[in-house]
Amino acid sequence: MQKKLQFIILSAILLLGINRVFSQSFEIDTKSQKLVEGTINDIDLKAFSYIINTSGADLDVKIEFVPIQMNSSARFQICIPGICYPPQLNTFTTGTFTIKPNDTEVNRVFDIALLNDFISDPVEGTSIFDVSVFNAKNVEEKITYSVTFIISKTGSVQVWKNTSSAFPNPAKDFININLNDNTSDNKIILYNELGTPVFSDTFNGSNYSVVTSNYSNGSYYFTILNNGKVINSGNFIIQK
Repeated sequence: MQKKLQFIILSAILLLGINRVFSQSFEIDTKSQKLVEGTINDIDLKAFSYIINTSGADLDVKIEFVPIQMNSSARFQICIPGICYPPQLNTFTTGTFTIKPNDTEVNRVFDIALLNDFISDPVEGTSIFDVSVFNAKNVEEKITYSVTFIISKTGSVQVWKNTSSAFPNPAKDFININLNDNTSDNKIILYNELGTPVFSDTFNGSNYSVVTSNYSNGSYYFTILNNGKVINSGNFIIQK
């Protein structure tokens, strides 16, 4: 019996806290929501990113997707111009594709979808992915950001209005996390690059500082909740 794929793409955020990030030859613009929450019954909701070629010449790119934390019932699927890859569970890198200067949107867009029907009963959960877009001819030139997917039973589509920033980045002894809104009853959870929670605390206001001197070098991710509901996420690097 052919299985009907249920696309549950339910929250997408560039975790750098801004709408656009840059490299020397290209930019990434989300052009859409920073976060969308949905339910286990939602279908065909996708998170799109657009690559903008700023080099003035044809640009060959590849994209790597690293699952940091995965909902137990989910797989993910990647679509780039001209192809959608089979559902994935582990780290996945696309083939190379070319973006021309001033190319149309259809030729420079990619999306990530969370497929939530790989068990009989889809479940709630949060999935986080590290996304790296590479210049295929110069792999040192890349843009890395994170995408978060949240699936709930009764959630409704909602856009994150409370953006965040983390600095200094890379961090050494501490990292300051600033929200653009002053809220109370906040909770912050810090994850390492394996998706394991390594720190949590509660706070009020728009600013919080995490001491990082005791943590190893690497990539870290944070989630901020307000009254038990995720309002923002972000990432940063510890480098000593």
